[in-house]
Amino acid sequence: MKRYAFLTADGHFLPMAFHMEQAGHDVYVGMIQSWDEVKMHRNEDEYDRERRLSLYDGMLKNRMTASKLVQKLEQQSPKDWFVFCDFNYFWGYADRLRKKGYRGLLPNKGDGRLEKDRDYAKTFVKQNYSEVEVAGHQEFKTVQDAMKFLDKHSENLYVLKGNSDECPTVVPSRDDPAINRELIVDSLERFSKWYEKEGFSLEEKIPDIIEFTPEAYGYDGELIGVSVDIEAKHLGSRGGPIEGCAASLVLWQEINDSPIYEMFLEPIAHLMLRPREFTIWDMSVYWSPSRKAYYFGEFCSNRPGYDCVFAEIATCGGVEKWIEKIESGEKFGGDKPVGVSLRIFNKQRIDQKKGWQEMLIGDPNDPNVFLWDVRSENGKLYTIGYDSNTYVVSAAGDTPEKAIDQLYKNDEHVVFDSGYSLEKHDWMDKEFPENILHRYEILKELEL
Repeated sequence: MKRYAFLTADGHFLPMAFHMEQAGHDVYVGMIQSWDEVKMHRNEDEYDRERRLSLYDGMLKNRMTASKLVQKLEQQSPKDWFVFCDFNYFWGYADRLRKKGYRGLLPNKGDGRLEKDRDYAKTFVKQNYSEVEVAGHQEFKTVQDAMKFLDKHSENLYVLKGNSDECPTVVPSRDDPAINRELIVDSLERFSKWYEKEGFSLEEKIPDIIEFTPEAYGYDGELIGVSVDIEAKHLGSRGGPIEGCAASLVLWQEINDSPIYEMFLEPIAHLMLRPREFTIWDMSVYWSPSRKAYYFGEFCSNRPGYDCVFAEIATCGGVEKWIEKIESGEKFGGDKPVGVSLRIFNKQRIDQKKGWQEMLIGDPNDPNVFLWDVRSENGKLYTIGYDSNTYVVSAAGDTPEKAIDQLYKNDEHVVFDSGYSLEKHDWMDKEFPENILHRYEILKELEL
């Protein structure tokens, strides 16, 4: 029987490991003990570290430190294993396993650079893409220099992005230059230490853009899946705080006849299609109707999008079938072509920023439920309060509307009193430009 190893820092792939173990597979999980282990900077005190390391307590059998798991694998036969690294900052461990002949999701150092080094990524796009433009941007090392720049360009609109993962990304929803500046300055002042740690950029904000994310799956050097993901990033139907992603709609494309792939993914095929490896690669793209132009957002190189990967899994019928398709090299999209996912947040955690622990009632074996911030005690599930992300619910269907209907039926299977998420009517608010279905209609008009 194939054995599966999952390397994680803060639990993104723990639900995959759990579902595979529940399906009867031999599963091992390795978790880093310190962020320095993967050369990442996090302001993690001992209390937060303890909570992070308690994710899935009482729920997994074979769990150890990441370093011990990699050492164990280095002494095993690679033909019996498939490895998943849930983020591209695991490239150091992945390099060791790649040398031993392991298969799986094994990022390299260049993958991480393409995502993290925004200036490098923009240069790459300029050199390799003919139909995608790069918006004007300015790099900074100090908050003081950025303030001076904003004073000189007070009539323009900007987006603030930090090179450190700790930095908040600020995309002001209002197109008033004064409000735009105030929101950016507020974030720079409050988090100046984080922004100045690794630098940051101010990018031109194009008012009428809509965002979508082309994605490709590759295995053993062959393309096995092409999709487009549309995300709702705001924790509210018409704005609100940005939480990375609050909901996702994934649409599988025809591999042999896909404008999405030809325009946005084929130029990086030489980087993402690798022998013996499973790769997940996406590129966020912005369309401006007024300028009739596509603009580059960012690459997410060789790491799954959370939570769109769960929408993709839903189209296969569960984690086990998703992994079976990958290992066999079978093409994706032939089952149900539309997947959706909904992220449920812990409102207590959002409001209080404390380690609240709440009971969660539901079946963790449900193939459409992906728990994150949880542990098990005496047969009951509790949140840990490590993060505001608590769990994800998914569904699939022949159309977006059918998939969304099923999504909220699946969500009824979990009871979490402190849960907060987008509601069904938020998906149907098509008059709002950032609405998922509104953007879906525009993509159809663009024949993408």
